[in-house]
Amino acid sequence: MARSAEAAKRQKIQHQQKRINDRLGLTKPMTDRAIARSDVHKLLADGEWHSTTEINDAANSTEGTRRLRELRSAGLRIENRRKADSTQHEYRLLILENTP
Repeated sequence: MARSAEAAKRQKIQHQQKRINDRLGLTKPMTDRAIARSDVHKLLADGEWHSTTEINDAANSTEGTRRLRELRSAGLRIENRRKADSTQHEYRLLILENTP
């Protein structure tokens, strides 16, 4: 990926994170929960499927799926599916090209 494309992607992620914090009414410095939510968002920003374990690792807690619900309530579209032959679920962020 070209350097300018990486910078544009990073800027888009930062803009989404600001919108999420604004929608959730978080204007103070980031709390541990907000940092965990930001880390989960960064993990999902690649648009690939990620396991619950990966999401919990990104959140640095067992509440990774709670951070997913917060991201959803802020307006992000996150899909989930059950892994084949497993009780585990996977999640991915839908990347919409025309998202501000």
